[in-house]
Amino acid sequence: MANIKSNEKRARQNKKRYLRNKKWKEAVKSLRKKIIKHVLSKGNVDDLKKMLKEYQSLVDKTYTKNVFKKNKVARLKSRMYDFLRKHGIVLN
Repeated sequence: MANIKSNEKRARQNKKRYLRNKKWKEAVKSLRKKIIKHVLSKGNVDDLKKMLKEYQSLVDKTYTKNVFKKNKVARLKSRMYDFLRKHGIVLN
């Protein structure tokens, strides 16, 4: 454990930020899995559109909250749409 006051504070801040970031990351991951499961089970397209809109919004928020970097956000969205195209789902 840290002996210096500023290091103790830094440790507390890191723990708090870690937990906050973990919450955002888990939300993105669980929604991603939910969308994939929905696509593979050939679910309703309207529900899929709502989930995709929510996913895109959530991933964009992670960038504004400094959880993910810009390129990771772009990569996550790109991979999701590539997955949809691969499974024959065309949006627009």
